[in-house]
Formats: sequence, structure tokens, C-alpha cells
Amino acid sequence: MKMICFWILWLTASAFGGSARADEPIKNIKLVVSNPSEAARAAANVVIPISEIRKVAPDFKPGAAIVTSSDASTLGEDASILQTEELPSQVDDLDGDGKADELAFQINLASRQSRIVTISFGDEDRILRLRKDYKQRSSALFSRKTPGHGTTVAVFRTGEDMETLISALRRALQSPRE
Repeated sequence: MKMICFWILWLTASAFGGSARADEPIKNIKLVVSNPSEAARAAANVVIPISEIRKVAPDFKPGAAIVTSSDASTLGEDASILQTEELPSQVDDLDGDGKADELAFQINLASRQSRIVTISFGDEDRILRLRKDYKQRSSALFSRKTPGHGTTVAVFRTGEDMETLISALRRALQSPRE
């Protein structure tokens, strides 16, 4: 079984560069993410329930967060490293209630490696200025099954644009059903 371990270490309030808004500093949550296996894990998925994050940071703002990592494996090493890497991340609403349920991100881990991950959150404008635009890696279009109105259609193709997906969905809806 492949497993990624993480521990929420501590929460600290700190300014992230210059203070654009002194009344709301950028806050940080530090995690240790570990790969206990012998195999390296490229783009390992890490999913953290928002409820777990809010246990240490009740004011966590899921829509205004950025996830970064250094190659440090301890907090001491992390404090002395000046360069970090932003990790691709997203917030997911799993039950459709309009509220964030989990924070998901990907990280590269060597065999038996541990890395410090920082989740920074605060003023949305400041966080959005810091975040990268991620390269699109896939496209998806889903349709729900509506009682009395046929079947569910879900189209997912890596590397295709949304117009191609919409065309595929239209063709699927027009084809005769068995």
C-alpha cells in the first residue's frame, strides 16, 4: 500500500514580504509530508480535510491559500532556506454544499524522504498576487443523472480543450441509447 504521511506541526502568524495590510498578516501552517516507501513518488497526492486544518487554524480561509515546500526535512532546516517551490493545489467541495471540504496538493518525494510544506493563508488579494497560474493538465466535463431524463454523461480527457469536450458530450447525448 502506498502511503503519504503528514503532521501539522505548528501555526504562526508572520508577514509574507512587505505588509500590504497590517491588520491581517499572512499566516502559515507547517506540515511534514513523508514518503515511508522505498519507491520515489512523483506528484504524490496529499489530501487534508479542512476540518483538520481548522483544528490548528480556526480562521483558515480555503479560497485564499497558497501551498509551498522547500527541500528541508526539519523545521530548523526550513527556517534557513530562502527559496521555496509553489505546489499545485486546489480546494474541493465534495458534497456540493458550496463549502470547502479538503485541500489537495501534489509533491515530489524521493524514497523515504520527508519535506516541510507550508500552507499560507490570509488576505485573498495578497495571496492571489503570490500564486502562480498552473499549466492546464487535464479537462473534464460532467453531467448529472436527472430522474426521468436519461443517463449520466461524464467526459474526461487529458490535454483537450473545453470545446472538444463539449463536442464529445453533444455527440454522446445525440447517439441512440440501448
